[in-house]
Amino acid sequence: MLLLQLTIENFGVFRGRHTFELAPHVENDQKRHLTIFSGHNGSGKTTLFQAMRLALHGSAYLENVLVSQKYHGFILNRIHRFPDAAQQVNESGVALSFEYVRSGKPSIIEVERRWKKQGLGIREALSVLVDGVPTEIDSSDYQTWIDDFISPGIGQLCFFDAEQLDALANQDQQSTVLQDTLTRLLGLDRVQRLDVDLEQLMNRQGNTKKGLRLPKNSSVMYHMHIS
Repeated sequence: MLLLQLTIENFGVFRGRHTFELAPHVENDQKRHLTIFSGHNGSGKTTLFQAMRLALHGSAYLENVLVSQKYHGFILNRIHRFPDAAQQVNESGVALSFEYVRSGKPSIIEVERRWKKQGLGIREALSVLVDGVPTEIDSSDYQTWIDDFISPGIGQLCFFDAEQLDALANQDQQSTVLQDTLTRLLGLDRVQRLDVDLEQLMNRQGNTKKGLRLPKNSSVMYHMHIS
């Protein structure tokens, strides 16, 4: 998988539409192997990694088990705010394109996720193109299809900035960072979300019994497919 291009529109510190080339360039007949973003604190480096992960995984970017309650608020806070109140926008978006080789055939995949303010929340739209044309997959299955290429757990390992590197180098924070990464990589965070969802469902139905709640000492078997 080779990342090619990232586009950000009215997201975070970025005003308007900006496109970043991610693939290393060829200079003097030699291909560069690194693409580096550098800048002062607050210049938008972390926002770039947020945009990549949000484009691919949407609400799964958030690591909190209460993601469904916090995602709309998170996106609303990330839509760019103009200094002039009269210029405020109610729509934002991120897009990521990458090359992927499957069965020996390379394809260019373009994923775009857009958000529009709707009342106190947001309306999200996800689109996917393969080699410039829409896929034959139903739009309701787009996210599952994207997760097939790179899962949210893998994304946490691939997209990180200097702050996360500092945390890994810090012995006091190291175990927590690695634990969180492994939890998402194995999908254990989904069990935690299921636990919370079951409890909320029971509360709405007026059921105070905890019989459906997953015991803390329960065992769960995961089937991991590696291709």
